[in-house]
This record gives sequence, C-alpha cells and structure tokens, in this order.
Amino acid sequence: MMYLNKIGANAYNGVLMAFQFVACLIMVKTDYIWGMIFSYALIIGGIANILYIMLRFHSYSALPGLCNMLIYIVTLSLLGHQFYIRDRESVTDYLTGLENLRGLFQYLQKKVEKKDPFYVIYIDLGNFKLINDSYGHTYGDRLLKLITKRMSQVIGREGFLSRFGGDEFVLVLDGKYDAEEEAQRVISAIREKVSVTMDEVKIECYLNAYAGISKYPDDSTDVETLIKYADIAMFQTTKEKKAMVSFFDDEMRKNLEWELEMENLIKEGLLYDYFYLVYQPQYSLS
Repeated sequence: MMYLNKIGANAYNGVLMAFQFVACLIMVKTDYIWGMIFSYALIIGGIANILYIMLRFHSYSALPGLCNMLIYIVTLSLLGHQFYIRDRESVTDYLTGLENLRGLFQYLQKKVEKKDPFYVIYIDLGNFKLINDSYGHTYGDRLLKLITKRMSQVIGREGFLSRFGGDEFVLVLDGKYDAEEEAQRVISAIREKVSVTMDEVKIECYLNAYAGISKYPDDSTDVETLIKYADIAMFQTTKEKKAMVSFFDDEMRKNLEWELEMENLIKEGLLYDYFYLVYQPQYSLS
C-alpha cells in the first residue's frame, strides 16, 4: 500500500511539474524578462525543496524530479532566448539596427499610456533616391548605415530613433526638450559631407534632409495620427524649402486635403470628359 501511495504521489508531482513547465513557457513567450524571472524563481524553489527532502530524510526517490527540474531550466533558457531573438527581430530594422515601424508603434503606445508630453519628428532624406539610383543599392545601404550612426551619435539617449521605411526616419523626444533645436542638430549632421569607400573607390556626396514635428497631446492623442501629422509637416517643409523644420498646424492639414480633393476632381474630370475647351473671342476696338 505504501508503495502504491508513493507511485501515486510521484505521478501527481510529475503532472504538477509538467503544468508548471507549460505555465512558465507561456509566461516566457508572453514577456521574456518577467517570464524568465518567474520561471527561475519557481524552478529554483522546487529544486531547493527537493534537496531539502533528500538531505533531511536521506531519501533519493525524488532524484528523477531533480533531474527534470534541471532539464526544465535548460529547456526554458534555450526556448526563452529563441523567443527573445524572434521578438527583437520582429521590431528591428534589418539594415540599420534601429526599431522598425512595428517597434515605433509599440514605443509610442507606451508613451501615450504614460500621458507625458512628447514630440514626433518625421525626417526625410530629400535626395537619397537620386544618389541610390546613381551609385547603386549597395552604396545606398552603406550610406544609410553611416547616416543612422551619425544621427544616433547626435541624439544619444535623449530620444528614440526608428527607421520608418526607405529613407524616412522618426525621432521621438520627451516634451522637456526643444524639438526644433534637436531636429536642426540632426539635420545639420545629415547634411555634412558623406564619404563611402567601395571597391577601393572613395565616393563623396551630400544629402538633403527635412523634418516635420507633431506634439502629443496638443496635436493628437492617437499614435497613427501623430505620425501622419508629422509627415504632413515634413511634406510642407520639402514643398516650400524655406526652412529645414516645420511644426504641424491645422492649416497644413486643410491645404493637403484641398490639394488631394482637387487632384481627385481633375482625375475624375479627365476620366469622364468633364473638361471642354472654350475659346475667348478677341476684339479689336480700332
């Protein structure tokens, strides 16, 4: 009877440990850092309990459980590391190492939840496509890496820099900083002469850059809208070319909407032959 009780107890402990392992695995997959802390604490506590029983009662029947615990730690560490790498890759731009669009949205969502003011600065490299087409994509990739490094050095730990896509970047700054001054510093760094050596040939060029700024919560409390407004301000800057940096205002949005509406009306007019030619008669009073 005592033998059967031991078998039942071991089976119960085995099932319990299996459920604990699955729970730890789910937590690690959901949140790597806190999941690993919880898992290590739980498993180490179980190991300490088994060692205490073995030493206190000189019973080695729990030795297989101890081996399972050690295997669980190794397995969780390996799987957790893979989860972490996968999650990092999903929010990291493969070329520059900056946060990508997904990482940017996650970061901005956390900033909005804190409800502290911050700026979204949309930066565009004006003539990058021309340089990229002239010298090739390999040169363009090296150029982007160099420009990214240059921007990161200027920003330091003051802001969050991400690659929005192509030759566009988004910088997030806390409200305590002067957004226009920081944007000017970044753009000035970008506009300095760039030298890249390819196949022992040194290529030098200059990049243009323009920036648009929106502010939370003054302009919007929505993450996507903040980025859109900063993009509109940047577009206005590149269009006018009077300054390197522009703050978003509602007039910009209205002008852009008007231009888009007019473009749609013209396209529709051409499609359905709404346009017709009218000759104005000319008179000679003499």
